[in-house]
Amino acid sequence: MTNSKGSAEKTTEKVKTPSTRKDREAMSTACVWLGTPEFAEFWHLLNTSCHCSGRGSEASLITSRGTKTVEVNKFTYDYEVLAVDIQRQKDGPFQTLPIYPHRDGIFEDFYFSLIHLIVINGCNHEHTFPNFSKAALKTKAGKCDSGVSREWTKLFDELCNTFEVLADETNEELTSHCNGSGSNQVMAESSSLTGFAQMFRTGWTVCSIHSVFDYITGSLVLA
Repeated sequence: MTNSKGSAEKTTEKVKTPSTRKDREAMSTACVWLGTPEFAEFWHLLNTSCHCSGRGSEASLITSRGTKTVEVNKFTYDYEVLAVDIQRQKDGPFQTLPIYPHRDGIFEDFYFSLIHLIVINGCNHEHTFPNFSKAALKTKAGKCDSGVSREWTKLFDELCNTFEVLADETNEELTSHCNGSGSNQVMAESSSLTGFAQMFRTGWTVCSIHSVFDYITGSLVLA
């Protein structure tokens, strides 16, 4: 009986609820309304984790020097876009990911939230996210004891408490993994992307191929 309950609790903890576009827009709008350095950082972290399809803890450690421009090619045109260097913590690969402007809205746009963060919080920091990087680098007894999830949840709860309508607009089960999962869900539901493109963007290794099926078979759109 005890073992069954323990197993159930452990399974529940592993569930990563993906954010929807409605969730992301609602959280971003609330961050802009508050207009503080703390929530400017939170907003850009939301966008970064979504565009990089990564965990909050991975995005938190992106450095200012690691945000740069790269040249990309589309058909016969060569042009530059922003890119970030990100270290995947679970699977290990180090990636430089190009990021394009969001074509559908400024609240989910990496460029817009980055400029907003620089204006509100300045740019003379080693890490793009000063507060969250400190939380990510916390240690206990000589081992990593990341506090990103706790910091993320604290700010999310503060948003919901400040704007009561936000509690109705977003899923209360969202965590620091939600935008990485939400981004993967969008890719899984896009007919123009292959599984390999999704694996590269997310930094999955071949041994994590089951993650692709988690998103594809779990999609209400594709089911």
